[in-house]
Amino acid sequence: MSGTTEPPRATLEPLTLDQKFALLADRQRRTLLLVLGSVGDPVSIDGLAERFLAREDPASATDSAALEELELKLHHVHVPKLARHDILEYDAESGIVSRGPRFDRIYSWLESHDER
Repeated sequence: MSGTTEPPRATLEPLTLDQKFALLADRQRRTLLLVLGSVGDPVSIDGLAERFLAREDPASATDSAALEELELKLHHVHVPKLARHDILEYDAESGIVSRGPRFDRIYSWLESHDER
């Protein structure tokens, strides 16, 4: 055998229904996941914020104050919370967000229950 190999990644236990409800209770987190699902990944926090506002409130999509407020909320609250549950992966230094190992499963569940 030559070279090094990575140890097998631990199998993630499925999220419980209570965990799903807790994570998806916030409308902004639901919208964030729907936006990321529609644009693919990786994407920057500011790119997510722009697409988020274009989807939820097109009138404020060009409002720099609204955009900055949303970017801060995504960076400090919503993205880290979803990353802790392996739904998203987040590089806080570069501001890049990508889909985590649990993304597809929760996204398909959310998409089938989208209120739009």
